[in-house]
Amino acid sequence: MEQTQSSSPELHGHHHPHHQPSPETVEFHVNEKHVRMEGHTHTGLQIKEAAKAQGVKIELDFLLYLLRHHQPNQLIADGEDVHLTHESRFHAIADDDNS
Repeated sequence: MEQTQSSSPELHGHHHPHHQPSPETVEFHVNEKHVRMEGHTHTGLQIKEAAKAQGVKIELDFLLYLLRHHQPNQLIADGEDVHLTHESRFHAIADDDNS
């Protein structure tokens, strides 16, 4: 009986995804490269961290701009929340004001 009790919690541990649905994976673009993140709301810094980790050639101190149709591009601060969609497009560039 002890074997049944010890294996039972393991089995139940693998069946919990239905209790807490995992966030949807959103695919968007940073500097024309595909980036994927779970969930729709992330900060500018989180977007840059994910992009860099997924092979986009940027640094975390780059400026992040949300590209918008028929409007000026919007600068996204590191701590600013952004709602991501599959159509979100960002451009990350070095901040040349320091030179």
